[in-house]
Amino acid sequence: MVGISWMRFLQFALLHLALSTAFAEKVPMATLFHIVSRTDWKTHSDGKSYVPSSLTKEGYIHLSTNEQVLGTANRFFKGQNDLLLLELSIPADDPKLKFESTEGDKNDRSSFFPHYYGKLKINSVRRILILEPSPDGNFAFPSKNYEP
Repeated sequence: MVGISWMRFLQFALLHLALSTAFAEKVPMATLFHIVSRTDWKTHSDGKSYVPSSLTKEGYIHLSTNEQVLGTANRFFKGQNDLLLLELSIPADDPKLKFESTEGDKNDRSSFFPHYYGKLKINSVRRILILEPSPDGNFAFPSKNYEP
């Protein structure tokens, strides 16, 4: 009887391993954005990773969600030219990714911004868009891809 129980356990374990491997759910990816000047992008990316000066100065890279990115652009970069918008795909469970309150009510989710505590791998950059201000200096979501 012990031999049969052990055999059934082994069969169950092998079946579980096969199914979990075959049907493994992918880790959800977070689509996030980073605004950078063309000069900084060229200066701080080496083809493998991107290390902006904010990582050295503040310990993290400033990011925005889709809902936050235009507000960020218009608040901190209004009227600036020569900007790029990096669209990033980062695993939602990446331990270097943290959503932190930057101001206001700690219970207000809109005050939480994503910060990345480490180098960004270049393969996390899904696409690079040209971020151009309109004549009034404000930004709209860009559609033109950046071609270096």
